[in-house]
Amino acid sequence: MLHVDLTAEEKDVLLEVIEDYTSELGLEIADTDRKSMRDRLKAQREVLRKIADSLGHSIDDNKL
Repeated sequence: MLHVDLTAEEKDVLLEVIEDYTSELGLEIADTDRKSMRDRLKAQREVLRKIADSLGHSIDDNKL
């Protein structure tokens, strides 16, 4: 497991980026016709959710 020390500001910025990108992934998943690409994007979204969870922040599916 990798350990990263972040300041509060760095953590906030990282979470904002993760949440914004995760939201964009939701739109991309909806517009993607190829199942293999959709699956890859969903896997990326899940990894980002896990990172956000490890930082003490859950991503609300209703916002996606």
